[in-house]
Amino acid sequence: MPQDIMVTFLGTSSGGGPTKTRNCSSLIVDMLGDGTLWMVDCAEGTSRQFELQPPVGHKAKRGRVATIFVTHMHADHTMGLIGFLKAQLGIPRAGVKPVSTTPSPDHITFYGAFADRWDSSIAQVLKMELYGPAGLRAFIRTILNMTDSQCQDKYVVHELLGPGEQPSAPCKPGSMRANEMGGRDIVCGDDGFWRECVKVWSHRAKREIVVDAGRVVHRVPCLGYVIRESPTTWDTKGKDEEAQATALGRLRKLVLLGDTNDPDGIIPLVNSSPGHVALAVHEATDCYIPDHVDPQQQTGKNRTTESVHSISLQRGHSTPGMAGKFANEIGARRLVLNHLGGRFPAPGRSGNRDSKFRENVMGWIEQQATEAWAPEQDGAKAQAAVDFLTVFIKPIPVPETEQAEPQIQWTQMDRPSSSTSTSQNSGQTSGHGRRYGRYTSGPPTPNEKDQRKPQRTERQAEKRREDVV
Repeated sequence: MPQDIMVTFLGTSSGGGPTKTRNCSSLIVDMLGDGTLWMVDCAEGTSRQFELQPPVGHKAKRGRVATIFVTHMHADHTMGLIGFLKAQLGIPRAGVKPVSTTPSPDHITFYGAFADRWDSSIAQVLKMELYGPAGLRAFIRTILNMTDSQCQDKYVVHELLGPGEQPSAPCKPGSMRANEMGGRDIVCGDDGFWRECVKVWSHRAKREIVVDAGRVVHRVPCLGYVIRESPTTWDTKGKDEEAQATALGRLRKLVLLGDTNDPDGIIPLVNSSPGHVALAVHEATDCYIPDHVDPQQQTGKNRTTESVHSISLQRGHSTPGMAGKFANEIGARRLVLNHLGGRFPAPGRSGNRDSKFRENVMGWIEQQATEAWAPEQDGAKAQAAVDFLTVFIKPIPVPETEQAEPQIQWTQMDRPSSSTSTSQNSGQTSGHGRRYGRYTSGPPTPNEKDQRKPQRTERQAEKRREDVV
């Protein structure tokens, strides 16, 4: 059955941070329902944010992060990557060298949730996957080399390339680090989108979780990610058009954007897949705060709505109203504002005069976004994120008449040699090295298990006879 999706904000400040009340950009998503975490951006201090989580409520575990998606290469979104990777990959154990993954000229080992090729000798050691724009692979490799950082476990970097873009660093013999694996250079389609660049089977939801990506306008190449539940044959089989539309409409999508002053380019990608936008995360770097909310002009002097809007556009950023407009255009059911400017500190202790002022400012920011969003749900309003905010996204209830399980299809895993290609369903893994794809639609049925028992018994008996001889 579908599980709650959890999104936790580890850092909510714009590039002017970190500040006393906010770290810079990072959030994590539990989309698979098994505790595996996907991270979007990793600013300076992100590792420490895991240790600073409030003692009550949901606490995310750093060691559960399997994949990192980077929206763009600005420092306030990337400067925590190296420290985070070193902590995740571990220090080499005494007397144990990382297994070299230098590929042969005719074969590069690709490994991951969408693996093109399978190499069983390194199947259980990949610890971290990273996706991002051109430059990410060279950035990580260069800093790790220049700081002489030695790590034990393996990582891989995949770059999402636009038309005419070249990978920032090659994956060929002699160029990769000992614990680096050859990543993919993923070129966008003719429509400019990276569709299904990640596909992972969720055993809890009994369906694939898919990640698409598209460009949004910023000062540098910048991505937005669409993480969504993929339809299965069970959603449509034996149902009329109305029932199919209802079933597909329950599928949840998260739209997580990087910095932008114009996200309209990603709207066709969002609308092209079935399901509803359960959550949109959009930046709101700046906002004009009127005198009745800020009589002492603590958030800035001689500012107007027009001047704030103009400066935001020039710097490649958005206001709350722009975020609300985008949420309206994609039909989002929930909107969270992120990447707030340093002039907007997070509220502190309840009852404190300064905290009350900050709450009023946050309330005004949320009001501007909500008015532009005009949500269809009664009582819905935009929410300005603070560090450690956790958003729970519940599945839409399924009527009892539709709650039967889909048919299970068991397939044996093929492990070809390194020179043989496999299908994308073979050898799929999460960033923790667990294989996905062994079951095409879930675990084997009891009957299928029983059918394999005699074969195993005969093999075991033969092995015992050989041992006796």
